[in-house]
Amino acid sequence: MNWITDLLPAFSHSLGMDHIPISDHGQAALEFENGQRLYFETVPTGVCVSLVYQSNGYQLLREIRTLLDLCHYENSTQYQLRPGLMGENMLSISTTIPQEKAILSELQSVVEQIQDVMTRVLEQNI
Repeated sequence: MNWITDLLPAFSHSLGMDHIPISDHGQAALEFENGQRLYFETVPTGVCVSLVYQSNGYQLLREIRTLLDLCHYENSTQYQLRPGLMGENMLSISTTIPQEKAILSELQSVVEQIQDVMTRVLEQNI
């Protein structure tokens, strides 16, 4: 887990934050002002990065369809994006960065990619 304990502090520093607390199980989370939550979790193959957003429910079906379309393999970029629905109205996007590619620039790129997809989902459903 040493690589994650080095990577996440570097990532939080790049955001202008002091520190992201990491659990004993290699998990960490950030909450943004817009209500989105970013989760990190170590898995045997690397680090899973997930972005979760609570829909207002009004346009949930359209948001789900847009999310599925944007995460389709034909639209995906370097990493396979996995869309999800948690509970009744929590949209999620996740991907896994292999341990050998888990460096700051790669993590920043993945976070930007999934934030861009979520932004596009929300913009298309205004």
